[in-house]
Amino acid sequence: MATESDIELLKHLLKNDEGFHLDFKERIDIDSKPGKAEFLKDVMALANSPTKPSFLVLGVKDKTKELLGLQEKLTEETLQNIVRSYCTPPIAFSFKVIPHNNINIGVLTINSIRRPYRLKTEFRYPIGKKKQNAISEKDVFIRHGSTIDKADPEEIMEMERERHSIDTEGLENIALEISDIRSSISNLSWYFEKIEYYLGRDRSIEYSFIGIVSGISISLLGVTGWQYMLLTASALSIMIGIISSAIKLVRFGLLRSIAVGTIVGIGYTIFSILDNIILIYVLGNESTTIMLSLLGGMKGIIGGLVAELLIGRGEMAS
Repeated sequence: MATESDIELLKHLLKNDEGFHLDFKERIDIDSKPGKAEFLKDVMALANSPTKPSFLVLGVKDKTKELLGLQEKLTEETLQNIVRSYCTPPIAFSFKVIPHNNINIGVLTINSIRRPYRLKTEFRYPIGKKKQNAISEKDVFIRHGSTIDKADPEEIMEMERERHSIDTEGLENIALEISDIRSSISNLSWYFEKIEYYLGRDRSIEYSFIGIVSGISISLLGVTGWQYMLLTASALSIMIGIISSAIKLVRFGLLRSIAVGTIVGIGYTIFSILDNIILIYVLGNESTTIMLSLLGGMKGIIGGLVAELLIGRGEMAS
């Protein structure tokens, strides 16, 4: 169905004279071979126009622009089938029937830019009763003003260069788009892997380890009493070190376990020196077992964070 913009387009076309991008036809006869040949020449000549879009207006006298209206029932599907069957490369166009002054006018709009357009094979058609004419598959038609002529070799070469440039540019744009898509997919894959890593890590060993150590700590403190907290903490430190080293060795291999354990050990030693300095020079020699326990717990927390950071990086890298 025609829209308001279609009607405005028709009014605009009717104000113009025929040229290399505009052709008026009283009617077309696509049922006969001569009429079909003329229609194909009209479409190819407009498709080979350097200016797009180009227009074939049906139901209008070409000289006086008298409105006659469509005398035959035409559909876009019928016209598309004819052009698609005979022309190469494929010609992109649309066809609309637009009402104007109580009559119907057909407007065929061509947007193809990959010229030159030719026939796929030679098309023969009769002239009169005995003569035959033919459109060769090598013929390239072009409009010069209001007339249709065969393009000369220089015009054809210019069209070929133009199409090669369009095709090359199109391929380059496609290649760039594919590259961008691949890069985006790669970035998304990296983010999904990272999310999956953090959400999917198996923490059962760590949770079990924390539960065992906490239970042993409470049990020992309950048996020995709070006055032996320093001794209990030392024993637990040894047990924790042995168990954690065994877990790291099983999960991450010998070399990585040694590296992580060494770094954590160095850090623990540095904090031990610092807390001794604090006890001697800040708090004096009257430090309590509670303060020692707090400092020991702080060292354990910091050491665990360092180990977790290194192990996490190691897992991501692998």
